[in-house]
Amino acid sequence: MRTEAINGVVRFLSEHLTFIVLVIATAFVTSCILLVLNQKDAEDLFRLAQEQIGTNQPRAAADTLRAIEREYPHWKRMAEVYYLQGNILYFHENNLYGAMEFWQRALATDPASPHDFEIHRRLAEIHLNVIGDLPRAEAELKYLIARHPRHADIPHLRLELARCYVKTERPEVAIIELKNLIGTVTDPHTRQQAVIQLAMIYYNQKNYQRAREFLEPVTRAPHCDDCRHLALMVMSDILEIQEDYDKAIEILGQIPDNILSEEKKQARISSIKKQFVPSAPSGGGTR
Repeated sequence: MRTEAINGVVRFLSEHLTFIVLVIATAFVTSCILLVLNQKDAEDLFRLAQEQIGTNQPRAAADTLRAIEREYPHWKRMAEVYYLQGNILYFHENNLYGAMEFWQRALATDPASPHDFEIHRRLAEIHLNVIGDLPRAEAELKYLIARHPRHADIPHLRLELARCYVKTERPEVAIIELKNLIGTVTDPHTRQQAVIQLAMIYYNQKNYQRAREFLEPVTRAPHCDDCRHLALMVMSDILEIQEDYDKAIEILGQIPDNILSEEKKQARISSIKKQFVPSAPSGGGTR
């Protein structure tokens, strides 16, 4: 009985083999065609979203990207879709948490994303300057420095890392980071920014003479106006504390009004002049 059944199945397969193969092949080809069509539809929508972003239509672009996410959730470029959705929320809707969620999804979908540096940098900036999650900011900065050591912006990120150390009350660690940066960086602007930041740490530690030693070369030969003005602002405070009043007033006079208004400048100068101790009259007499 069992043998007859098996023989019947074999006869059926042999008689209809061509038909069965044809059905399977047709199904396979159909699925491939549908896949190609779906990919094409997703590509068209993605190009449309890019055009909408380029023509300043962020809301329309967001709708288009959501359509891709809804209709083609397994599309090969979903990481790009998530990345653009995050950008729209960040730049156009000021939705930081929503943006970060999409960026994280982009990285999870494509760990080798070409936007890895940009995403982690934005995460570091948001956590450091907006949210105030300093441990997370530090972790993001260290990741960037380790993962992208040759990137042109790494020296700036090392400055940010030092600032993170200062904010978490680890000035000695910041000093080590800044001194290492000063010794290795070739960009003069970054070097002077590091010197100024180092001087400000010494200033906060009340090591005014050490801070002054770092600032004086910057005030004499600044790389740019930003470096010069920042150095002058800190130097004027140090000179006043050290009771070098004439020099403090001279330095204040060099700071442009757009950095320190004339009103505030004159108020500072008046305050300094009140601290002058009049010299005793010569000869011991009185007038």
